[in-house]
Amino acid sequence: MKTLYLSIICILFGTALFAQDYTQTIRGKVTDQDTKQALISVNVVIPDRENFTGTTTDMDGSFRLENIPVGRVTLRFSFIGYKPVELQNLDLTTGKELVLEIEMTESVSQLNEVTIKATEGGDRVLNEMATVSARSFSVEESQRFAGARNDVSRMASNFAGVNTANDAVNDIVVRGNSPLGVLWRLEGIDIFNPNHFGAAGVTGGPVSMLNNNTLSNSDFLTGAFPAMYGNSTSGVFDLHMRNGNNENHEFMGQIGFNGFELGAEGPLNKEKGSSYIANYRYSVLGLMDEIGLNPGTGVGVPKYQDISMRFNFPNTKLGHISLFAIGGQNSIDFKNSGTAVEDLEDDFYTDGDEDLYNSNYMGVVGATQTLSWSDKTYSKLIVSAQIAQNNVEIDSLAGDQRTPTPQYRSGDRQEKLSGHFYVNHKRDATNVFRAGVMADFNRVNLRDSVFLASENGFRTLTDEQGNAPLLRAYGQWKHSFSDELVLNLGLYSQHFTLNGATSFEPRAGLKWEFKPRHTLSAGYGLHSQLAPLGVYFRETRLNGGYVQTNTQLDFQRSQHVVLGYGYQFENGLEFKAETYLQSIDRVPVEESASSYSLLNAGSFGTEIRDSLQNGGSGRNIGIDLTLQKPFARGNYFIVNASLYDSKYEGSDGVERNTAFNGNFLVNAVAGKEWKISGDAAKNKKTINADLKLTAAGGQRYSDIDAAASMEAQNTVLDDSNPYSNQFKTYFRADIRIGYKVHFKKLSQEWAIDVQNVTDNQNPLAVTYDWRTGSERIINQLGIFPMLQYRITF
Repeated sequence: MKTLYLSIICILFGTALFAQDYTQTIRGKVTDQDTKQALISVNVVIPDRENFTGTTTDMDGSFRLENIPVGRVTLRFSFIGYKPVELQNLDLTTGKELVLEIEMTESVSQLNEVTIKATEGGDRVLNEMATVSARSFSVEESQRFAGARNDVSRMASNFAGVNTANDAVNDIVVRGNSPLGVLWRLEGIDIFNPNHFGAAGVTGGPVSMLNNNTLSNSDFLTGAFPAMYGNSTSGVFDLHMRNGNNENHEFMGQIGFNGFELGAEGPLNKEKGSSYIANYRYSVLGLMDEIGLNPGTGVGVPKYQDISMRFNFPNTKLGHISLFAIGGQNSIDFKNSGTAVEDLEDDFYTDGDEDLYNSNYMGVVGATQTLSWSDKTYSKLIVSAQIAQNNVEIDSLAGDQRTPTPQYRSGDRQEKLSGHFYVNHKRDATNVFRAGVMADFNRVNLRDSVFLASENGFRTLTDEQGNAPLLRAYGQWKHSFSDELVLNLGLYSQHFTLNGATSFEPRAGLKWEFKPRHTLSAGYGLHSQLAPLGVYFRETRLNGGYVQTNTQLDFQRSQHVVLGYGYQFENGLEFKAETYLQSIDRVPVEESASSYSLLNAGSFGTEIRDSLQNGGSGRNIGIDLTLQKPFARGNYFIVNASLYDSKYEGSDGVERNTAFNGNFLVNAVAGKEWKISGDAAKNKKTINADLKLTAAGGQRYSDIDAAASMEAQNTVLDDSNPYSNQFKTYFRADIRIGYKVHFKKLSQEWAIDVQNVTDNQNPLAVTYDWRTGSERIINQLGIFPMLQYRITF
């Protein structure tokens, strides 16, 4: 097998030596950002070429530049009355046309000269109504950043205030908040947890179902977000899928940590401009296990597969129609039966005394309709159907023979029909209005039971089917006093029909460029969120029957206040500072005095208790600092530091550290790209190296109750003073090296991504070994090299 791999690589490298000068086509469409109307006669030029290369958009807003040498390209768009747009260092390859969708913003001060600013900078977001704590990210960033694993969640950990100091999952901890506060939105609709091996009601997992080969540039917001986002208290991923090539069929193959991938895109009807894009992925480790190879993952082998697709119909009688879908299924079994105690491997999930079988699937299908009512008004309708299923079986192992005995069974299922309709109206260059309504018709089917030897059978903990619709409405107004001063005001409201809970939430944001290159920003928002739906249907056994004790829980509520300052240096460097205060109330806690709070819930270890009330509180305070250089002249870097404090109070009224209070976070990511083709015009081969360094406050953990753990023969924590301990500082260094070669009709890339290259032993959790009567620390991922090969043609 190794000989075959080496032969293939030698052939590919040898072929590259005889490559010719290669070119590619750049094309796309330019529209008004607020009205989505095509802009005619926009100037499109490549400013860094010796000979002038440019064109203008046609009656449909479309443009085309042909025979452009492959490599890094900068494009500049200018149009009278609009703010110029510059896209720097776009990666043009032979294997794929560069198809762009450009939105331009009308200038308020049309007679004044407007300074050209690169859209690749960290401040610009796709949603112009997001004023503070927002950043756009490109698909290339998720592919290029070391340690990102082609995962947008892990890529977002490079941003200030975002902590993912847990190698096992891609949980997003924003400014000390629980990852449950993060909202995932795809194509304008809120979706279930889009991660493999993620339980119902959580937001993270070890591997993402979202495939960055089908995603487009998207937004990530970390506080005081505008009124079109709701049912979230900490952060928002606003994701978009890209359209397929509507003129030529293109294909992609990829092998890496995330799996074997195959992708295709192309036209459905060239005359009408319709297209498709689809990508399928299957777990590498799962395939190795199925063909009899040892994947080296111990007792548990993760098996998963997923698919994502989008069909685009831009010119129909009903307007612009698109269909989209993502879905995935996964399973992992931790089977310790048949293994002697002395031969057990470290197993954080089962402690070696259980067989655990876990399987999940999740799917979303949806459709969008964009309809232009006039040159100033358009509407958009998004509808979707979703399903998520999580199954867990646990068998305990007892006796010398370690015979499996049933212990726990669960099967949680959630279904959701969603609709989102809004109207966007641009009265003039200074005023843009958006108003919308959303409806989520949730249906839950929650079942779990525990085996009790005294009853010689399973006792039902939850057996509930029910509907829990959530109705929402919002309005947002953007007013531009000038190109330098912009105000955003909004109001969001939601109503939970299960118990009649209602909220009204004002939002406000202000951005002021008070001097050239100097920007001040401020934001305020009242944000509320439901608890995971399983919390509301939790059942308690009383007097021989079952009673639901959590159905009357109100929304958890959070107030955000953010102040920011930004400065853009002449050499392209950008500095940004944001300080924030977040006050949280109505947090679900126990009715009796205890330290429990839902603010400490995450992907693993999320405990749902009965008899909860909205009596808890919390607060997060901190400052985020960022210095960055967007990719230019073959290099980039981002350095950020965050200092924060995250506290909570349970029903006992005692203030404590939350589970996510790391106190500090420092990230540094940098990269360099070298051309190795000799003549810059040929530019057929490149090498890139990327480095990421992370230092963060260690994980918080609780003391172990040794006596209770010995009696239960399992780890039992001391709830009297939770999260009072903290592991040593988390440190990790990741390195990625890639090599790209262009052929006449295809491009290939090889990469090695070595995570935790220093093999630093970062603690994850502490458990109790009842056999030895001692505590044991479970460490996180050690040095972990990953190889990737990618071909596009």
